[in-house]
Amino acid sequence: MTRYYKDELLCLAMFYAIDDLVFEITMKMKFLEAYKHIIEVPWSLDQWDSPYAKWFDSLELSDQEPITIYKKEI
Repeated sequence: MTRYYKDELLCLAMFYAIDDLVFEITMKMKFLEAYKHIIEVPWSLDQWDSPYAKWFDSLELSDQEPITIYKKEI
């Protein structure tokens, strides 16, 4: 069973296998990656103590990572 939240679709699939039955719930997630330049130029510390200093210089999302939430072999 696959649920697509963006498109609001629910897809069901069943497969027959000779092996044991495996019930598995996985989720694909993207994690937040934050970057901060420690020293941008050696003669200035404006990125740390100026009124325009930012907590992070760059915020991005990582690639999708499949995470197994639950797995049961029957």
